[in-house]
Amino acid sequence: MFSNLKAKISGYKTYAVAAIAILSAIVAWSGNQISTWNALQTILAACATVTMRAAVSKATVPTGVIVHQWDAIPAPPPAVKESLPTQTVTVTSNPKPIGEDR
Repeated sequence: MFSNLKAKISGYKTYAVAAIAILSAIVAWSGNQISTWNALQTILAACATVTMRAAVSKATVPTGVIVHQWDAIPAPPPAVKESLPTQTVTVTSNPKPIGEDR
C-alpha cells in the first residue's frame, strides 16, 4: 500500500511541503498569529525551496566532468613543487598525566 503511494508522490514531496508551508502562513496571517512580514518571508522561503528543487531535478552532469572536488586538484608541476617551503614537525608524547607539574 505505502510503496504504491510512495511511487505516486515521488518527485512531488517538496512541492507538497512548500504548498503546506504557504497555506500555513496564510492561515496564521489571517488569524493574526504572525505579522505580514513573517508570512511573506515564509511564502518566499517556500517558493525558493520549490525553485531550487526544480533546478536540481533538471541539472545534468555532462560526460567528462569531474564530479569530486579532490579529483579536480592537480598536482603542482615539479618546478613549483621544489620551490614550495617545507616544514618538519616533531611530535613527542609526555608520559605524565594531565594536571601534574611538568
